Amino acid sequence: MDFSGYDLILTPNHRLSAVLKKSTPVYSLSQWLEKAHAEFFSSKTLLNPHRQLFLISTLMKEHFPDYAGLASLVQSAWRTCLHYKVDLESSTFDKNDDTQLFQSIAKLISKYYRKYNLMDPEHLMSQLNLPPKTGLYGFQSTTPLEQQLLLGGIAINPPLFVDKTKQSVFTDPEIEFKTMALWSAKQSKNKQIACVIPDLDAQRNKLEYYFDAILGNSTSVTFSAVKKLSDYYFIEDILELLSSHHNDLNQKPSEWANTFQHFLVRDVLTSEEYQLKEKFKEILTLYKQYDFIGKNLTHEEAIGELKILCDRTPFQIQASEHAHIHVISVLESKGLWFDAAWITGLDSRHWPRQSKPNPFLPFPHTPRVEPDFNSIANEIIYSYPLQAQDVNVIPHELLNSIPVENIILNWPMPTVGARFIAPLIDNLPVDLSFLKHHGSQIFKDHIACPFRAFAKHRLHALKVEEPQMGLNALQKGNTAHEILENIWKALQSKQNLIIVEPEKLILLVNKIINNSLKKFDKTVQPIFIRAEKSRLEKLALDWLELEKSRENFTVIATEEVLETGLGHLPLKLRIDRIDKIGENKYLIIDYKTSQYDIRGDYLDEPQLPLYAVVSGKSVDKIAYAYLRTGNSKLKEIPVGDLKQQWESELLKIADDFLKGNAEVKPKYGEETCRMCDLHSLCRIKSFPSEHEL
Repeated sequence: MDFSGYDLILTPNHRLSAVLKKSTPVYSLSQWLEKAHAEFFSSKTLLNPHRQLFLISTLMKEHFPDYAGLASLVQSAWRTCLHYKVDLESSTFDKNDDTQLFQSIAKLISKYYRKYNLMDPEHLMSQLNLPPKTGLYGFQSTTPLEQQLLLGGIAINPPLFVDKTKQSVFTDPEIEFKTMALWSAKQSKNKQIACVIPDLDAQRNKLEYYFDAILGNSTSVTFSAVKKLSDYYFIEDILELLSSHHNDLNQKPSEWANTFQHFLVRDVLTSEEYQLKEKFKEILTLYKQYDFIGKNLTHEEAIGELKILCDRTPFQIQASEHAHIHVISVLESKGLWFDAAWITGLDSRHWPRQSKPNPFLPFPHTPRVEPDFNSIANEIIYSYPLQAQDVNVIPHELLNSIPVENIILNWPMPTVGARFIAPLIDNLPVDLSFLKHHGSQIFKDHIACPFRAFAKHRLHALKVEEPQMGLNALQKGNTAHEILENIWKALQSKQNLIIVEPEKLILLVNKIINNSLKKFDKTVQPIFIRAEKSRLEKLALDWLELEKSRENFTVIATEEVLETGLGHLPLKLRIDRIDKIGENKYLIIDYKTSQYDIRGDYLDEPQLPLYAVVSGKSVDKIAYAYLRTGNSKLKEIPVGDLKQQWESELLKIADDFLKGNAEVKPKYGEETCRMCDLHSLCRIKSFPSEHEL
């Protein structure tokens, strides 16, 4: 591309500025701002995002300690307000407690900026003008603040390359990614290939797994998604070493950086370790700049801040110059060009692209961004899955005019050293003394796949839960069960529900919810507790409205524990609720808080059929209670002759499990596997051999 006639070229990101490498000076916007600060505003201290976050975190620890963990959200809200020219003194921040809190923190930050002569890239941007003959390459969506600065520049439009486009549809994201990986591996090494992933950070590990399975430890592929610096084992070891050398010093950050510098390894390093060591040196240099806060740190505080800095520093090992397959994010793809590109996730999950709402802002703050890949390659394949996480996917309207040409590439079967794998014995009987659980989950897992029941209830294989902000799904489900248990302990019957005054019912529900959420006070931030309280109040009141429409009932048991057995399998069951609905007639209810409805084979969720068989009561009906905010429902099933059928099938399942059947046999094929947590253990997953490609 010809850039003659321009004195300066600006791009939106570092990757694009590095790729251009023209005789005309080329900078990313952030690089140019740093250069402009050094030339025109050196009397002020420039806070890059790291130093700014350190300042905000320090101020919040001192003035708002209960909310110190939300410093990154405050920083995001602060920068958004500057980019969208929002008056931080505006009354719009009176919307709720969270927005008022942010306004108070923002005033504190502004005061600190004035006192210590600080500025950030946003304030710098508002005081600059572009030099004459500045070309703007790769800018598509910009904020009002960026538009103000870039107004004096000249937009350089990339050429349109596309000769051929097609779309391919897959049953789920796993098959979509596998096919993309196989397709990429089959392309000529003389071609530059892009694989564009909308949520690359979240999918990186999975994609690395697929490409490694096909290409092995190859230099043919590079991943542009960066990892946190602290996620590299080499950096973890350094931080552990620094933590172990405790002392009682109380020093400035720069002095701590000098102390830590002495512990860096000097041994022979691999290429990756060398790159990480050099990056860690940069971190220590950056750490020295934290002196501006004017505060000494203890060893524990110094290590804590250093870990936070490594946690928030993205880093990527330098890719091989021989790579011809480039797995990149949507943002990184802007302005780049390739011979062919595969764009995944062209559906409603990812488009239009919008960032998550910030609870500290009283307004939506991000524009809708639609897909635009017309300049990325000569040949483009768009793809999307029909289902993701058991939810139907809606393709983006861009695909309406693009021909469908489904790509079918079979994932090769495994070969481990030999062409054939010896059969495994899947019928080792159960020693009951080693069984950890005797609940209905054994039946549910065995029905889904015998191997799943074997792995979870005999090998005790557990899912590694990913930490998340707020309450996780299990905590939310258990809390909802606890709240409904206590509500019906108080109300006891439909008659009492109907006669209680609405105001008193709301007070009762609120009191029970508050009591149930108290246990999270020390582990969950108040902002998430408030959000969960609001959700649970609406959920409970919606559910009680549905209960008013039922036939008369009396709740005779909630969360009742039943110790019994089926065949030779001892059981310990917990029944959510038992209602008496007539003379010697009972209804057993099971609460469902997840987004899943029973499809017709009631043994897929065997709790209720199992309870009906072993409870000893005259169970007239079972009912699945789907708890959905604004869309709750109760699905009742008359037991009748089904009880005998259920008993026969459940006895067979119990006997099958006790005999040790561990066959890999998912009931609904790929759909069952998609909902399983045992992928790394299960034999159904395969690796391809090199000669099968």
